[in-house]
Amino acid sequence: MQEGEVLADRSEVLANNGASAEARYRALFDSAGDAILIVNRQGFCIDANPRAIELLKYERQELLSMTMIDLVVAEPGWADREFRRFLDQERWTGEIELQCKDGSLVQVDVSATRVDMGSGPAIYLSAIRDLSDRKRLIEEGAELVRAEADAQAQAEDARQRVRFVSDVSELLAVSLDFPATLVRLGELVVREIADLCLIDLVLESGTIERVAAVHASSSKQALAEQLFGYAPRAGNSHPVARALATGEAQLFSYRSAGALRAITQDEEHLRIVRELGIQSSLSVPLIARGRTLGALSLFSTNPDIRYGESDVRLAEEVARRAAVRIDNARLYEERDHTAKVLQRSLLPPSLPSIPHVELAARYLPVGEGNEVGGDFYDVFDCGGGNWAAAVGDVCGKGPEAAAVMGLARHTLRAVARFEHKPSALLRELNRALLEQSVEERFCTVCHLRLRPSRDHLRITLCSAGHPLPLLLRRDGRVSSVGETGQLIGVFPEVSLVDSVVDMDPGDTLLIYTDGATEQRREAVAGEERLRDAFAASLGKDAEETAAGVEEALRSARGSSPQRDDVALLVIRAAEPDPRPSESG
Repeated sequence: MQEGEVLADRSEVLANNGASAEARYRALFDSAGDAILIVNRQGFCIDANPRAIELLKYERQELLSMTMIDLVVAEPGWADREFRRFLDQERWTGEIELQCKDGSLVQVDVSATRVDMGSGPAIYLSAIRDLSDRKRLIEEGAELVRAEADAQAQAEDARQRVRFVSDVSELLAVSLDFPATLVRLGELVVREIADLCLIDLVLESGTIERVAAVHASSSKQALAEQLFGYAPRAGNSHPVARALATGEAQLFSYRSAGALRAITQDEEHLRIVRELGIQSSLSVPLIARGRTLGALSLFSTNPDIRYGESDVRLAEEVARRAAVRIDNARLYEERDHTAKVLQRSLLPPSLPSIPHVELAARYLPVGEGNEVGGDFYDVFDCGGGNWAAAVGDVCGKGPEAAAVMGLARHTLRAVARFEHKPSALLRELNRALLEQSVEERFCTVCHLRLRPSRDHLRITLCSAGHPLPLLLRRDGRVSSVGETGQLIGVFPEVSLVDSVVDMDPGDTLLIYTDGATEQRREAVAGEERLRDAFAASLGKDAEETAAGVEEALRSARGSSPQRDDVALLVIRAAEPDPRPSESG
């Protein structure tokens, strides 16, 4: 269509609406916020407002020589079909892509409507809205949604990692039995961040021992446990060996045959690794107090998962906490071993065999026995057919208490050779303790001198602040014997009294420390339980009596923590053997 024809169409429209309509038309048309094209039935543009010119970048005269179909970018024939459909339906809306003069494309929303002009030809008004801003806003919104989702995922991942580390700390705090604890740590690791977890420790000899092998799948656990026989060797290129040597995390890929062979020790080891489907690993050292104690290794069987920097940081944090716990447990074991050795050295390795006398003893330490207790017992020969026995309780625990115990035992043994009266012997011990200037370390002692015969056992005893022994007569009567004197190691002079107890065959004496009656802070009830347990041993020998009292004390304790050690010594006047002698 020629420009003259376009102008004629527009002039006819204006003529039908009065000459003054030109100004009104132009004012409204040019001020419209949307791009507007007016086209005739042939599709030619007969007018374009400034917004359309700005959008399409054509001059107005250029647009008046073009059709709408010239501007539409679509598959061949689409624009013709849609334009014919529009002429039939007289309305068309939709999104299309228009090509601007500079070749750029713009996505627009078009709303085209037929407008009847009375007696003149109909025109078609096309309102065009640029979708670029809207699409950009939509894309920006979508990006914000994605960013928020990513942030939420990262926050959730961070929360899970914090929770995991918290669970690790809680698990490691449960027990100092670190071999079992490390297995449980492996179980926690495979529930959260790995398919397989191995934990290796360095022994004092420098060799590496595997202490945990846990797989996430119970069906693969037996296979994983076969790796116990393939602990890494120190000094080679294995990731664990490198982590131990360098003190740094080691990432490793098992995806090539060469890589698998490099870290396996033989064909069977290679078979196990292949069957487990290991793809990659992360090994981090267990370091505490500057010492490398071992390594924690995480394995993935998923080829799409590669451990990254965040995994390294998480594994290092877990390893750090585990290493501190392992180090504490080892220190605890060393302390426990030292305490037990020292405790054994402060108690007689065995009780002597005394004619016509049965002996039995028990020592019940508080807790797990990792600290030397202050309770002791001793029985020894002091010559001339006489024997000495002692049960004592030193204030406190630990090395200081052990020193007082050692001093007390050795002093009693040394003085008993020339001093027969228990009270005089305990006064010598009191002087020895004061001379040693052991600060705030006093003790209570019950010392006994035994003079046995076939049908009689005479005991002379003295209690220095110690609970009085219990005597069980063969007729079932239970009573306390002796008099309580002052404890020793505090006063320069102590008031002590010797008491004589004559025992017939079948009579039993129980000497104990106060931990036996201090169960659950019920001193009176504790004394009654002890008496009842002792009375129940009527007719039993010394060993059976000690075992029965021990069981009663453990039962009374239940789940409540014991507050003090307990030492028990049972002395029984043996009954004559009813069997005839060989000479008879």
